[in-house]
Amino acid sequence: DLECPYCARFPLQVLPRLENEFPGQIATTFMHLPIPSHRFAIPSAIALECAASQGRAREFLDHVYMGQDSIGLRSWAKYAEAAQVAGIEEFSACIKREAPSRITAGRDWANRLEVNATPTIIVNGWQFVSTPSEGTLIRVIEALLAGRSPQDVIDG
Repeated sequence: DLECPYCARFPLQVLPRLENEFPGQIATTFMHLPIPSHRFAIPSAIALECAASQGRAREFLDHVYMGQDSIGLRSWAKYAEAAQVAGIEEFSACIKREAPSRITAGRDWANRLEVNATPTIIVNGWQFVSTPSEGTLIRVIEALLAGRSPQDVIDG
């Protein structure tokens, strides 16, 4: 949920450090779970998918999270420009269309896994009950890279 203040912390603060610590060894997938009480959750998810269609998802995501206090006041095109989305006209036309299937797929995926909170962090199938600390994530990644289970780190 791009309107979720807790969701912003992971891609803006934690993920860059993890990518630095483990260059080329981790991959991330962003799944949509727009919270119904967030007025701009669906429009921001649509805008993110429109930026993604031009290869600028991560940049768009970062700019929206950095400018969460301006959601609803600033146009999606302004976020797209900041994220260097090349085809602003195409982007603007895209956000007026029907919601992309990835948004529905994210909700369906969350329902199947009984995920009902944002952010939810899952590492190699291991779903954390609450948002893990950066240190915990580092230990889990180290364990996985060493061929051990995340359970060893959590219990140990």
